Amino acid sequence: MSDTCLVPVKVVVADDAWDIAQATNYQNEVARIDLDLARYLRPQLARRAAARLGYAIEAEGESTASAVLSTIYQSKVDYEELRLLYLGLFSRKPNNVFEANYTELRGDVLSCLYQQAESEEQVFSVLLLILKHSRSALDYCQQHFDSEEYASVFQRFFKPDKPVYRAYLVVAAVCASARDDISVRSAVTEEETGRMRTFLGKCRDILENRPQEFLKTYAYSFAVIADSLLDVAGGKDTGDIQQTMHQKVKNMAFDGVYRRVLLRVDASHV
Repeated sequence: MSDTCLVPVKVVVADDAWDIAQATNYQNEVARIDLDLARYLRPQLARRAAARLGYAIEAEGESTASAVLSTIYQSKVDYEELRLLYLGLFSRKPNNVFEANYTELRGDVLSCLYQQAESEEQVFSVLLLILKHSRSALDYCQQHFDSEEYASVFQRFFKPDKPVYRAYLVVAAVCASARDDISVRSAVTEEETGRMRTFLGKCRDILENRPQEFLKTYAYSFAVIADSLLDVAGGKDTGDIQQTMHQKVKNMAFDGVYRRVLLRVDASHV
């Protein structure tokens, strides 16, 4: 055994340690998107935002955002659903919930939104609020869209292991509620950051003060997406149905979904 030991060390000085983490990570795209989102899904932030919403949180012993979220008893918020919601709201197109392509994530906008500690908590709080109300809205849809003539086609929306469909659905619902199609993005970081601050503020106002309005819009969003899938089941086996459904929803033009939901919302006022 040698009395001397040489340990190679690389020292890098930077204003933002996350830049180093990104630059030295060359894993696949799924791992990269998780790396990009990790800076925004922090356990301390999850705990503060949840406490602000009045959720029961255990002592500060949890080391990951996932562990913290698992202690939010009242809503049982799932980490994967929150991760997908980030992708749906902060990617160039909401359809990135299906692809999880890190190059589509508007990290520039998220970075600007998270520059101040207060803004970090506000963003996280709104996202938790969205998930809380979307759970109730999904239960409502499951109870009311239950006819044996069509319900079996979109049962995947309700399965706990298929959160990607629910993430896409809730993004469609919040966009229609706020009447803002976030799939139409500004390339200018400052403009898009301001737009998203306004958008999240509208979402908070609707969910806190007019939750029934969101519930109805969510139901219309469900109906629009489900309606496009009613012809999927004809003459196909279960595997083909699932694959066709996935491709069809993934390839939907979000702006078209958005306009069709608004059409149903406006028609309900006639």
